[in-house]
Amino acid sequence: MNFELLHIKCFIAVAEQLHFRKAAEKLLMTQPGLSRRIKWLENQLGARLLTRTTHSVHLTEAGKSFFVEAKNIIASTERAATLAKSIDQGKAGYLSIAYMDFAINGTLPHIIQAFRKINPDIILNLQHAPSSIQKKELLESKIDVGVLIGPYSHEHLVVKEISNEPLLLLMPERHRLLSKKIQLADLENERFVLGTEDSWSIFRSVFYEICHAAGFVPKIAQEASTSDGIFGLVAAGSGISLYPKCYQNIRRKGIVARPIRDLKRRISTVAVWRSNNNAVSQSGFGEFLLSLGPLK
Repeated sequence: MNFELLHIKCFIAVAEQLHFRKAAEKLLMTQPGLSRRIKWLENQLGARLLTRTTHSVHLTEAGKSFFVEAKNIIASTERAATLAKSIDQGKAGYLSIAYMDFAINGTLPHIIQAFRKINPDIILNLQHAPSSIQKKELLESKIDVGVLIGPYSHEHLVVKEISNEPLLLLMPERHRLLSKKIQLADLENERFVLGTEDSWSIFRSVFYEICHAAGFVPKIAQEASTSDGIFGLVAAGSGISLYPKCYQNIRRKGIVARPIRDLKRRISTVAVWRSNNNAVSQSGFGEFLLSLGPLK
């Protein structure tokens, strides 16, 4: 098919007026010219859209269906044009933001809400991705902003820390350690639930560093690819786990969270974007992040 928006607008005008002369006047064109465009459109579609008599014009069933879709086409085109103009003027934009579990369970939702409140016309596309994947996709310009485990630095990337949290020990209810003031040495003979290598590789490195520094090799009982999976396994008694303090925003039934007295290691969550990313700069998202004060 080979028709233009003008042909669709001509048809919509006739369908709304059900009168060729009135439609032609509305479109500022001659009636014969309007008739030719409608006939040409019908030939392209291979369907009759209108029935005409000397005194009346009616939509066929095909015409009624095409009328609905034609209006959607025009509305969509107008929205696209408005958005493009707004983006060019710095009034709107589109950002793809990737996040990992700690971010979405922590401070990121509050940051997104605050940004949307002052920038309602910026479209934010949020997608989950492990930190290791985000680093790759940032450099390949597949995402605009990554929210991942820090610390992280790169010569072509801007980094802003958005949270820095202590780690908690997650245990099933009635676990033997609940009556103690827990220290790392108490965990040597425990069984752990850990995130899978493909999705939790960076946090796994942190976890093993903590255990090795405490003088033991952790026993991994089971693995899960998501936070929900980890929580479910802990609640089921499969083992214990470490998770940032943002767990307190979730509080899964069947799990008790406790601090570890001598565990000083914290988990940093950072927002990262390319320094030459026009979408981030024009939308003001980078400037907004950098304006945030010290975050816990």
